[in-house]
Amino acid sequence: MLLRFGSKPVLVVSSAAAACEITKNPRPSIRSLCVVHLLSNKRVLSFRTVREEETTLMIDKIKQSYSSLPSSVVNLTELFMSLTNNVVCRVALGRKYGGEVRFKELLGEFVEYLGFFDVGDYIPWLWWVNKINGLYDRVERVAKELDDFIESVVEEHERGGREGGHEDFVDVLLQVQRENMSSGSPIHRESVKALILDMFSAGTDSTASVLEWVLAELLGHPLILKKLQNETLRLHPPVLLVPRESMRDTQVMGYDIAARTQVFTNVWTIGRDPSLWARPDEFWPERFMDGLVDFKGHDFEFIPFGAGRRGCPGIQFVVSVDELALANLVGNFDFSLPVGEELDMSEAAGLTVHKKTALLAVCDSSLGKNNRKEK
Repeated sequence: MLLRFGSKPVLVVSSAAAACEITKNPRPSIRSLCVVHLLSNKRVLSFRTVREEETTLMIDKIKQSYSSLPSSVVNLTELFMSLTNNVVCRVALGRKYGGEVRFKELLGEFVEYLGFFDVGDYIPWLWWVNKINGLYDRVERVAKELDDFIESVVEEHERGGREGGHEDFVDVLLQVQRENMSSGSPIHRESVKALILDMFSAGTDSTASVLEWVLAELLGHPLILKKLQNETLRLHPPVLLVPRESMRDTQVMGYDIAARTQVFTNVWTIGRDPSLWARPDEFWPERFMDGLVDFKGHDFEFIPFGAGRRGCPGIQFVVSVDELALANLVGNFDFSLPVGEELDMSEAAGLTVHKKTALLAVCDSSLGKNNRKEK
């Protein structure tokens, strides 16, 4: 469907066949760098200890809450954001950043502003609207604070002033930068900082979003415990619309598309297409029991992380964090809604699709104790 948002042509792709054509693009060099050096299976596996330690801390925190007051309500949304932020901090930067910087708040603001509608992008002569309402000033403030923080992290790594530990993403990026200095395609400092920010904005938000929706669906369907992840990703893809822009005149499904047309792949609609999925709006994990379809970008009817050579390079990282956290949560707790509360499955607008309201639950840790006794 070709639309026009003001002066900007916008193509919305809502079928698996069209999505397949859209994603047939040359491999970008930056994505290749991420896949080869930062997010390879070997690299992700090397951070296993970090994932295990942070997951254990989260589980222990929930257990302490249950021990002090069994009927206490736990804010799972907050816990999941904290878990993923801590994992990404340690993996990317080498350590967690606590009270010395308001990094978590800055990152939240950054992701929020990424999802804002900028009327000037589509109706250029109305650029002044977001200037008057203060949006541009707020965005510039957050961008400046984030840039200063990331610059300080890079400088700390260059000085070798960090304590102990494994080789993190910043170490790897600086090493690749040094190796490429003499080549014809050097990696500039701004690119290094942009990649670090990408790791956080994509890794933290989407990873927490998947956990949030999995547990929300569990609370609504307490007897279904198999094939949770795939079905949750189908119903609630972390990114609703995967954006692209055509670099030159091209064709999609026989239609002429002009250069610089904004292209959105509607992952949400494809995941609920009745021609591809039986009972498309139902939470039915058994549909994945045959294992013929997965979320890694090979099956275009199911592309929550994008597909093709421009698909998300961090799929393995997100899955490794979410699977470990989910297995520990399901294995240690019985979850129920707070007394008198109903499950709200409304979705919030934004770059990443979160629940509109925080996920609150009573977490009964007696399940974990019973499991240990049975063993």
